[in-house]
Amino acid sequence: LTEVWPVISAICCCVKGLCSGSSGTFTWLRTAVSQSRCATLAVESHDMIWDSPLFGRLTADRMAVSGEYTAEIYARGGAPKERLVVTGQPSLDRLVEYRRGAARLPGKAAGADDSLLLVVITQPPDVALTEETRRDMLAGAFLAAAQIPRLRVVVKPHPRESLSDLKLTVALAGGAPEAVLSKRAELYSLLAACDVVLTAFSTVGVEALYLGRPVICYKPYDGPAVLPYVDSRAVLCAKSPEEVAARVEEVADGAVLASLAEGRREYIARHECAADGGGTRRVVSLLLAMMKEPGGEG
Repeated sequence: LTEVWPVISAICCCVKGLCSGSSGTFTWLRTAVSQSRCATLAVESHDMIWDSPLFGRLTADRMAVSGEYTAEIYARGGAPKERLVVTGQPSLDRLVEYRRGAARLPGKAAGADDSLLLVVITQPPDVALTEETRRDMLAGAFLAAAQIPRLRVVVKPHPRESLSDLKLTVALAGGAPEAVLSKRAELYSLLAACDVVLTAFSTVGVEALYLGRPVICYKPYDGPAVLPYVDSRAVLCAKSPEEVAARVEEVADGAVLASLAEGRREYIARHECAADGGGTRRVVSLLLAMMKEPGGEG
């Protein structure tokens, strides 16, 4: 065991790194199972699965998914159930470390123990998020700051975001360009330090749920959301800048914290198996099991 463990540990680090660095819905891993054949494992990298016929085709030998929800979606779409394995997302394992005791950012509450930090998670305008929608979401954040003196607003830009364009949008939304953080700002430390998160439908919202943070989603339309967490009991939704400010006030007053905590527990139990921090371990165990299968047949 002392000889094997360093190898397994190295595999764990590689799997976690690959999944954390993936920009797609799945990370593809290949492992040799015989001299003539490799087995393929698709690992869900982001919480971007929803109830749609788009999901159901399975070309890998196995698919490691984040939770029962994703497994049900793929099985309903025609994927063989025996090839779907609930492991949780390895990329989310490190969130557990922050949740278990991350320190508040130094200086966050400088001079005021009851200060609040609102982090706005932006996304570049595209088909699903117009420039107007993004501006209105930001306007709601700065309206909340005007109504709640102890509230500080910072804006975390998306990696693909143009900082100059974003700062212009922030100014048009009633905020100061200085509210826009550097792209190098460490996301998980920021989430661990904040009191509330505002986003449209970024997958960062799911990571904030992992950390036990209240999340407000700006959804100015009726009908299903782009991602399922937006329509869950784990978050608050707002249709206008005024509603954003009202939702922030509800969080600040503490009136909705208990119900949001219950909603987070429900959502994570069904969607995010890796809440225990064991996603990487389960994916590596699955890879090792696949290597032991005769001929690697799925």
